[in-house]
Amino acid sequence: MTSIDQGEGSVRESGKLGAIGKLTIVAMLAGFAQTVLIALAPSLPGLTLLDDAVVVLLVFAALSRIGKAPAVPIYMIFCWVLLMVFGAAFSTVTESLTFVLFRQVTIPVLLVFIGLTLTRDEWRAVTKVAIWIGIINALYMTLEFIGVRVLDPETLATYDRTHLVMRDGLPAYYFYYADAFGLGQLTRLGGTVLNPPIAGLVTGGALALLWYTKDFSRRKMWLVLLAVTTALTYGRGGILVAAAAIVLPYLIRKIGAFAALVVSAPVVYLIGTQLAEDGNSGIHADGLTEGVRFAFDGVIGTGFGTIGNALKAEGITRVSESLMGIGFAAGGVLAIAVAAALAVKLFTSIGKSGNWEAAVGLGVLVAAMFSESAGALNGTIPLWIAIGVALRKAHDFRGQASIDGDASADAVSIARSAKA
Repeated sequence: MTSIDQGEGSVRESGKLGAIGKLTIVAMLAGFAQTVLIALAPSLPGLTLLDDAVVVLLVFAALSRIGKAPAVPIYMIFCWVLLMVFGAAFSTVTESLTFVLFRQVTIPVLLVFIGLTLTRDEWRAVTKVAIWIGIINALYMTLEFIGVRVLDPETLATYDRTHLVMRDGLPAYYFYYADAFGLGQLTRLGGTVLNPPIAGLVTGGALALLWYTKDFSRRKMWLVLLAVTTALTYGRGGILVAAAAIVLPYLIRKIGAFAALVVSAPVVYLIGTQLAEDGNSGIHADGLTEGVRFAFDGVIGTGFGTIGNALKAEGITRVSESLMGIGFAAGGVLAIAVAAALAVKLFTSIGKSGNWEAAVGLGVLVAAMFSESAGALNGTIPLWIAIGVALRKAHDFRGQASIDGDASADAVSIARSAKA
């Protein structure tokens, strides 16, 4: 059976998957399957909530382990959710739109909680499933690249909505405009999720996870395939996650944390703003900056109703494409403080006691600043869970360091007593 040590936050290997580990994998498979089902059976209603339903069940199941999770991250999660509840209470839009926005910025945080409770065996199983989902998407993208589309992207683009623009038989978000590089219009790859930005997160996330999974069969071949297909989605989210997971730890080892931050910050700015302009979507940067601006209108923000693709589709706002921007505007300065504290904790935990998950988690957190796709459960479940795993590892590392320090102090005391 899956078990957790009695020490707070400590998770030991058990050799088997518990109910939470199994439900996590089911949630990922549900996210993988839902767009395929929509493409094959577009008349079936409610398919976009398939993975949400499993995640909600997963969260309730994980509550049985809450006593073993580190306390501080739990308080941070509770604070964020409470701020989003306030945001819903002060929402200026309809209940249905409020629900959409609340779900977008709350479900990912609940996945962080799941990561705090998974055992090491469960996390390893989750990463391998995530890698295979990424590989399957990458293989499908190779078919797309040569012009073969088994699944029709229009079925998802028009499922429960009619506002998306179609061009040459594809949704408008399948096209990227690289005029600054003299390349003009480029067709993006959308994978089985039928959405290029989300597909980039699927393959980019799998690339990040595979980089640290040394025993994976034919690993180098899959790394190359995942890297190429991630690039061909032209999705900033997937690129940010992969770069944070692979490049940032290397920079920290070679030049130190502060220098790595100085070097990486302009690159993040370039991907999040300048490249967004090439993609005809400067709103990716505006969503974040406007979210921060609205956050300072009050300690607990202005409520939902100022930022988001769901609002843009209804003509309520032109500001969208920042998941964190939605949360900041709804939760105010306190929401910014929670996100900043989390980012600092992840950055300072990278590489400590093998905590590579901190780099993955920081990547998805940064991606969420410039993309609403970072909250899409059919592409990001393992990435948000990685944040929870990283926080648990950081807690365990700190506890072990304290034990080692006490043991060293005791040894010195004993040595002095012996001399006396």
